Amino acid sequence: MTIDFDGTDDLKLASDFRALFGSADLGIVRFATATHRIIAANDHFCAILGYAPGALTGVTTDSLIDPADTVTNSMFHAERIENCPPDHEGRLLASDGRVVWVRVAAACVPDPDGVIRRSIALIRDLTGAKTAAITAADDRQRTRLAMEAANAGAWELRLADFQLIWSREMFALYHLPHDAPTPTHEEWRTLLHPEDLAGAEPALAAIAADTYSSEFRVRLGDGWRWLGSRARIMRDAHGEPERIVGISTDLTEPRAAAEAMHAAVARFSAAVDAMAGVLWTNQPDGTMKGEQRGWGTLTGQPREAYQGYGWAAAVHPDDAEATLAAWSEAVAARAPFVFEHRIRVADGSYRWFAVRALPVIAEGAVREWVGVHTDINDARTADDALKARVTAAVAAREAALAQLHEAQKLETIGQLTGGVAHDFNNLLTPIIGSLDLLARRGPEPRAAKLIDGALSAAERAKTLVHRLLAFSRRQVLATRAVDIAALIDGVRDLLARSLGPDIEIVIAASAGSFAEVDPAQLELAILNLAINARDAMSGNGTLSIAVAPMRHDDADCIRITVADTGTGMDEATRRRAIEPFFTTKAVGRGTGLGLSMVHGLAAQSGGWLELDSAPGQGTRAHLWLPAARSVEEAEVVVATDTARGTGQRILLVDDEPLVRSVTAAMLDDLGYTVVEAGSAAEALRLCDGELSAVVTDYLMPGMNGAALAAAIQSQRPALPILIITGYAEGDTLDIGIPRLAKPFHQAELAAAIAQAVGKENSAPA
Repeated sequence: MTIDFDGTDDLKLASDFRALFGSADLGIVRFATATHRIIAANDHFCAILGYAPGALTGVTTDSLIDPADTVTNSMFHAERIENCPPDHEGRLLASDGRVVWVRVAAACVPDPDGVIRRSIALIRDLTGAKTAAITAADDRQRTRLAMEAANAGAWELRLADFQLIWSREMFALYHLPHDAPTPTHEEWRTLLHPEDLAGAEPALAAIAADTYSSEFRVRLGDGWRWLGSRARIMRDAHGEPERIVGISTDLTEPRAAAEAMHAAVARFSAAVDAMAGVLWTNQPDGTMKGEQRGWGTLTGQPREAYQGYGWAAAVHPDDAEATLAAWSEAVAARAPFVFEHRIRVADGSYRWFAVRALPVIAEGAVREWVGVHTDINDARTADDALKARVTAAVAAREAALAQLHEAQKLETIGQLTGGVAHDFNNLLTPIIGSLDLLARRGPEPRAAKLIDGALSAAERAKTLVHRLLAFSRRQVLATRAVDIAALIDGVRDLLARSLGPDIEIVIAASAGSFAEVDPAQLELAILNLAINARDAMSGNGTLSIAVAPMRHDDADCIRITVADTGTGMDEATRRRAIEPFFTTKAVGRGTGLGLSMVHGLAAQSGGWLELDSAPGQGTRAHLWLPAARSVEEAEVVVATDTARGTGQRILLVDDEPLVRSVTAAMLDDLGYTVVEAGSAAEALRLCDGELSAVVTDYLMPGMNGAALAAAIQSQRPALPILIITGYAEGDTLDIGIPRLAKPFHQAELAAAIAQAVGKENSAPA
């Protein structure tokens, strides 16, 4: 139907529309399609945009539409009916420039000739609804942010089916992904600490006001966290419980803070009690007011007596004036009060107290003074004893530092000595081996004499190296359970011959004193101590050897004491006595390695050496050794040095070419066929099925001899292996693998090979 306000046959309809145009509670605007100018706009439309009635006539609709709202623009200005979209929410511009949300419904109005010259639009104001929606969204956003900030989440439990409904924040509270399924009620209960189940869900009948609060622990990850809930029971129209809604918060940190506060208060109270202290408070002006139980208990003053400055009556008369002057000065300056004076305590006696008081300041003003009186009477009267204890403690600390310095120095010297001895061993091995081979070839007498002299010198060097290795705790030890009393009895004759007829030997050894030690090295250590004692006594005196089981630091030990009646040592000499090459003997009378060797043997065996000496009082050397765990002695297999090979193939491994070549020559001379390898990797490639044994050095780059032996035994467990070493390195050597110490003679090598390979594979030379 065509509607024309200016000319229509249906005058009644036109009249009715004019009435609606003026009184409708929605905006109506009529405008020219070609010029976009408003022909008529009712008062409500003008009011929506903030214009006076009639003020919009002649105004173009372009100026009233938000430029960004292209849909509304196309609705207003469609030139064909089919191009006019249905109503939608659009944005218009008010007279003050603000955006006004409206719902627009526009229609083209064709004239009787079918040409569209006018359009009409119905406008409903949505500003209030939009504002309410935005406000609601903002409220929801603020609520969500507040819940997140408070680490809180909302939940609901439907009582009909016990279905849980969680907000997004609840998932974060339980450390669950936000898109995870909501736990069932039973699944939630499994997270609760068993002791908190009843408190987390109180019985509905016990809830009086339909609200309750609870605190409970839930397992999150590997630990427990405290949560708190405040909930309300929602009832149906009949008053029956229908659902429970609530908010949960994380209480872990607040509870921890509260517990820390309680602990701090308890610690403060305990500290005051531990200091035999009395806590009191004073007013900002320095006067005492109210009940001060601590002060009253200490002094015996009744409450009325210590009010104001009455507390000063308990101060010793000689200290009262100075106390009040210092207290007044501290109060005026609002500075800490630190003082010592005598107080008359409840029994009438005076005791010394240290007092410290601090002002409690809030908003720039002193609220009160908090002070503590600490009993220091015993400390003051025992001042001399305290000073003596401090002096002793300082001396003990300096002594401990000196001992630490000595230990560090000896450790450094030991590491250096061990390295030098290892390199010296590698030099002595080819020297002794080469001289041995030359001696076996029957040289002419003069050459034989020179060779014997060289071997003698090499043996002395070998002994020197062994002592260096003993000091550095790097010698190869063959420890076992040794009866110390029997061992000392066995060397008695040797000691007598070594010490001479003018030195009396006294031995007191407890039977059953078994220690874990290398017996040969222990014999050498005792001989060294005895010779040192002989020199200290100038060949005349008494040498005492005592052996007894002892208990030290909850461990069973055997203590061997070698004492002399010699000149003794001063403190400076005693401290340096175990250093290698340190000696007080004349040139040519000693190397200074005897005590070093004993110290190294004791340390490597798990014990220690103590020296007790003073000038004119002789020297007592205490050698401590760990007691044997078992007294069953292992059978010692002694191999002969006359065994020779019959062409067996032996793989010889050594990274030192000189050592390897001389050792190979010695093996070849003994009748073995030698295959040489310069490294463990090369040895593994040459380890074929025709080998009768493997002889390998221990210290080699890349893979040491122990690791090589393990690799070979994993493939060929029956193949005999002999490890040559002069330098013990930790506990990496299998005690079941035969070892030969560097440097060695050909006879020692022959005996070791025979023991490793087995006598059934050897023939007598």
